[in-house]
Amino acid sequence: MSLATWRKTYPDADTLARAIRNHSWLATLVPALRVPSVVAVEEHAIVFERVAGVQVGPSDLAPVAAHLGDLHAAAYAADLHRGPLEREAVVDLPNGHRHNIPGFLAGRANIVLSRVTSGAARGSLLDPDSAAALLHDGSAGPAAIYKDSNPRNLLITAPATGPTPSCPVTIDFDDLTLAPFGYDLAKLIVGVAMTTGPVSDHLVSASLNTYNDAVRRRVPDLPDVSAVFLAGWTEIHHLLTFPYLGRNGYRYSWDEVRPPAVHAAALSLLRPRVRPSSMSAAGHDPIPARHGQLTTSQPVDRTAQPGDTSPRQPPGCLDSASADDSASVACDGEC
Repeated sequence: MSLATWRKTYPDADTLARAIRNHSWLATLVPALRVPSVVAVEEHAIVFERVAGVQVGPSDLAPVAAHLGDLHAAAYAADLHRGPLEREAVVDLPNGHRHNIPGFLAGRANIVLSRVTSGAARGSLLDPDSAAALLHDGSAGPAAIYKDSNPRNLLITAPATGPTPSCPVTIDFDDLTLAPFGYDLAKLIVGVAMTTGPVSDHLVSASLNTYNDAVRRRVPDLPDVSAVFLAGWTEIHHLLTFPYLGRNGYRYSWDEVRPPAVHAAALSLLRPRVRPSSMSAAGHDPIPARHGQLTTSQPVDRTAQPGDTSPRQPPGCLDSASADDSASVACDGEC
């Protein structure tokens, strides 16, 4: 039987080569990480193994958060612990070549500050000072990665082995930069809500806790991402993704579907002299870090709620080529 494949085209040779290098590095970080294999490389396309699965939805947030936490901690432990995340990282590839991963602020800070200053994103909770402080404090912390974890860049599949009811598979390799821990988790939450509608505060809490647990299992000394910091990153993603509303499957604006406790946590960033610093440099940590709060006084609910966070068994098979064409859209809100 021949291997089923799908073909991803690229606008130029440099973009194609970067996607190949991103894929090669990610595939080596976590042995259990499921990524489609590269079957062939053409002049303007990569032919990937076809993966059967379904698009990520709200009930998948917690297992995908665990997947991201494990991946981010593995990247930190393998290569990214060596330097600050505001500068590009140089990592080794299995073929002996080296690969440059852009820093967090490169190309991102100017876009964020321009949009928050101009009011380009409806309902943003950040002002220029709080946005600048968030980017500054985030860039002072340990380095993870951003891989544009919108729900079309991941598939939920049946597990290859074992009883796990759902297994996330990364299917897009175009975008990869350094980022603070929790930043890509925030993109996942915003992307799911903008695609399917409101997600509950409980789902956000469960996802954050699952993410932090996964990071801690691999690198015990890393501090948790606080819920206030996570809320701040959701606001950054609102600024960056709002222009895509009505495209790429985004049907809801984040300001319309933002969970209430996330809203309250983000508002706390505007308070004088309160700056998010979980996962930031030692010496200033005014925000609770361990299993952070969704409001400054309301503890995170870590108990299960029926029908809210249980991973779903995939009801059918879609493939990574046909599940959603926007899975192949590069620069989804982040250029």
